[in-house]
Amino acid sequence: MSDTIEAAEAHVESMKKNFSLADVLANKVTYPTDTVDIFLDGASAYEVVRLVDTIADKRVEAQNLRADEDSIAGSPEADALDAESDALEKDLEAVLDKAAKSQLTVTMKGVPSKVWRTVDSLARRKFPIDKNKSHEESMEENIKRNEWQNIELVFNSIVSITDADGNDISDITHDAVNGLYNNLYESEWRKMVELQNQLTFANSMFDGLAENDADFTLLSSPDEATPDTQN
Repeated sequence: MSDTIEAAEAHVESMKKNFSLADVLANKVTYPTDTVDIFLDGASAYEVVRLVDTIADKRVEAQNLRADEDSIAGSPEADALDAESDALEKDLEAVLDKAAKSQLTVTMKGVPSKVWRTVDSLARRKFPIDKNKSHEESMEENIKRNEWQNIELVFNSIVSITDADGNDISDITHDAVNGLYNNLYESEWRKMVELQNQLTFANSMFDGLAENDADFTLLSSPDEATPDTQN
């Protein structure tokens, strides 16, 4: 056997010995990352809705006045309504700007399987099923478990938070995430929970990768067959 062949075989054997599945997993397994915008200024958000509705009502009323056959010569009332709407639209711009300043952009990443399984296991031990409890009591206990589980998973999912001025909020502690849960409007908290679920349990994305003719323009349901963390 030539020295070249022996050297090649020795190299192959060395590669086999050095091959590590752990190394492959560490280098190949990745989790998706995405961002979601949440808003803190609920008062401004409410004012935006009120102004939009008021402006729309006034515009429609003005159009109806002008459509009146008796208003061929013009409608001072309609003109007055339009003037009021114009003024309100300026107010709306100011309120929208104020609301935008309360925006936080949350960057989140899928939670590794080992982590969410640990969280799920801890949740089951922390809030065990008690068959002696009434249906109402069991439902209440289940809600508490899901609340706790969602906080843990969101905490493990958050990568960074950036405010409206571009400043990064680096000190993202467990207490801080608890604070978000306790103080955010439910709609804003749900945005983070839903994105975490989507990034962590995006099971259907692999089905698409396995199909050569997969149509990625079709809507998917990435949250199918996921643990019950929605309540």
